[in-house]
Amino acid sequence: MTGKKKFRAETVLAMRRRHEEEARQSFAAARTAVDAVRLRIAALAAAMEAYDAEMRQAIQAGADRRAMETYRQCATGIRRALRDEKRRLEVADRTLQIRREDLLEARKAREVLSRLRDRLALRQVLAERSAETRRHDDAHAAHAAARGEA
Repeated sequence: MTGKKKFRAETVLAMRRRHEEEARQSFAAARTAVDAVRLRIAALAAAMEAYDAEMRQAIQAGADRRAMETYRQCATGIRRALRDEKRRLEVADRTLQIRREDLLEARKAREVLSRLRDRLALRQVLAERSAETRRHDDAHAAHAAARGEA
């Protein structure tokens, strides 16, 4: 591999590695965001279940009209929050999918460049071996010619 090609390949490969690492970090952040939204949804669903159970007990105990109205308002707020979190989850899932695709693309680009660099290195090694073989053949031919064996 010539010095210029080697330097350029290594520089580009380093850039691709950085891009892959940035994509990996973005993917991890997106996955963390999705997990956080899912946790909030689970917490809201659990709160709604607990609130429903509490209200059922209050109704059985003879809850008044004011308690029922308070329940409706709180339940509506929880349902609204659940709906909002589910929308956030859809957005977070789309973002996660985009980040996953970015990561795969960055990984492919780095792997392609790594293979190219390895091929260039192999080509350089083969060229050096060929040149060395030629030198040995020339030296042997010159030695044989000097001894009169040609």
